[in-house]
Amino acid sequence: MILPKPIFENKQHGPGGGIPLLKSLWEKFDLSLLFLQTGIVKHSGVSCWLMAFAYICGLIAQKPSVNQNAGFTSDSPILRILLKGESISQSAFSRFLSKPFEWLQFAVGRIQRLQEHPESRLSEGDVIALDDTKVAHPFGKKLPLPYAGCLIVLPGIISGV
Repeated sequence: MILPKPIFENKQHGPGGGIPLLKSLWEKFDLSLLFLQTGIVKHSGVSCWLMAFAYICGLIAQKPSVNQNAGFTSDSPILRILLKGESISQSAFSRFLSKPFEWLQFAVGRIQRLQEHPESRLSEGDVIALDDTKVAHPFGKKLPLPYAGCLIVLPGIISGV
């Protein structure tokens, strides 16, 4: 069976329209606790899980730069509530993203949590992005993702490599 090409509508939405859905997924996989368990606790007075969550929300809202992402945290009503009126500066995001946290340990924990749920469990031969290092990889050349070049084949994850 050949599936028809999807039709995407360009619908207008306010800043942060998908944040409640993303927050529910974040809570389902308990990513805030994973940040604490891997020692990624606080940065610039903001919980690291909240800083990462806000940054991901900005990326989804097509804010590709750290500066635009910082502005998005102030513009989004939902993020303003989550941040309790605080905003995250461009400098704070830059320092957070370049700080040597245990990101590999976090990535492995994230994969383990995703594997615990049937709807997100990967199968043999599936591919997943573990980090944002732009390493050339043949499986990611046609994927429309910002970090498509950083894909690692799942069997290596399952086998503990």
